[in-house]
Amino acid sequence: MAKGPTTLSEVREQEYTRSVILAAWGIGLIIVGVLVIAFLHYLVPPHVMLVSRVLVGLAVFAGAALVAVAGKNIVDLKYRATVLFKCPYCDAFNKLVATPTENFECDSCLATIRFENGKMVPVRTISCSNCGAEHRVSVKAERYVCDRCNAVIQIQQLTDPVYGMAPGATQKPRQPAMVLGGGNQNVLLTSVQRSREQQNAVLLQRELGVDLPEARRLLGTITDRTPLIVGYDLPFDQADGLRLQFEQLGSTVVVRATVTSHQ
Repeated sequence: MAKGPTTLSEVREQEYTRSVILAAWGIGLIIVGVLVIAFLHYLVPPHVMLVSRVLVGLAVFAGAALVAVAGKNIVDLKYRATVLFKCPYCDAFNKLVATPTENFECDSCLATIRFENGKMVPVRTISCSNCGAEHRVSVKAERYVCDRCNAVIQIQQLTDPVYGMAPGATQKPRQPAMVLGGGNQNVLLTSVQRSREQQNAVLLQRELGVDLPEARRLLGTITDRTPLIVGYDLPFDQADGLRLQFEQLGSTVVVRATVTSHQ
């Protein structure tokens, strides 16, 4: 398909909207036509009465045809053929109107299922080193924010087969997003200016490699007790630069030294 796939729920919403508008035009034509016919002898001279009635009758017929087409479109939706696609993040089945080849959002978990060159980007399972929670993430992700504790998980290498790869296939090791242990600075977001939440979400999207809805969701989890880690184990100049970017957007940021353990 030329464009990204559309879920059945999206198609239904679009078709219902079009059909309601179409039916409204049709009902409007019928009502206006009936009123005109009722008062036609007050509006036109007798010698054009017949022609006027024919024209108004055609308008009423056109309105009835629009209502009929709108009704047929709604009925056809019920029997529209669909393609089932299993979400790699939550295992729920999405009803699509065609085989997917481009990004779309899962109806169940709202995660963005990504595609490259018409094929789904494989997904792997990772564990948070801070709380142990497991997450499914794209193999393209370099960082991920834990849904449970908001810790930033650095994804460095991938050597095992993952969901979406052919059996026996492996992914070449990838370099980490940054070298850990260099500057030992963590950047924590403790509050966000709500009037500039969109700008903060865009910056967070860029820094953490998540999509915009996920960035907004993460901003909504910030409390006094659960700050959001937006930078982990960064060199001081990078940590300070990140702090300045968020503070310019009205956010409150704390920079703390990374705590490292020694054997």
